[in-house]
Amino acid sequence: MRQWTAQRKHLPRFAENTEVVSFIYQTPDGLCREDKLTEGLNIPADLPQGTLGWWRWRVTKRPPTQKELNERLEQLFTSLKESAAPHKHALVWLVGLYLTRKKILRQEPGAFVHAKSGERTEVNPEEIDATKMEAAMQELMAVIS
Repeated sequence: MRQWTAQRKHLPRFAENTEVVSFIYQTPDGLCREDKLTEGLNIPADLPQGTLGWWRWRVTKRPPTQKELNERLEQLFTSLKESAAPHKHALVWLVGLYLTRKKILRQEPGAFVHAKSGERTEVNPEEIDATKMEAAMQELMAVIS
């Protein structure tokens, strides 16, 4: 199998939900990819000479970066102390395990401890059942996206 590398000619940022056309063409320097708005573009007539392929796509919301995700989840974790939700312990457990893996929290018997502040958050895994875990996962997915 042959390996290819393609250069990106332009790296524009497009607004969410915008329709874009991407195309790959050959230049003396190698393969090149270019992205343009489909608006006002006559496909395939307006494509460069030597176009090897093209496709249309729609810009979607970009996922959060790892740093943004960690910050959101840390914020959620600290806000759970005041929560009265029935699935609070399940959410504390899920987010706590993730933040432990990222070394933002430490896990101790029956609690999670914030690595920087030393703040301790108690959690009782015996209060977690399948229904509460499902509700916690739905709330967690809403925070992540």
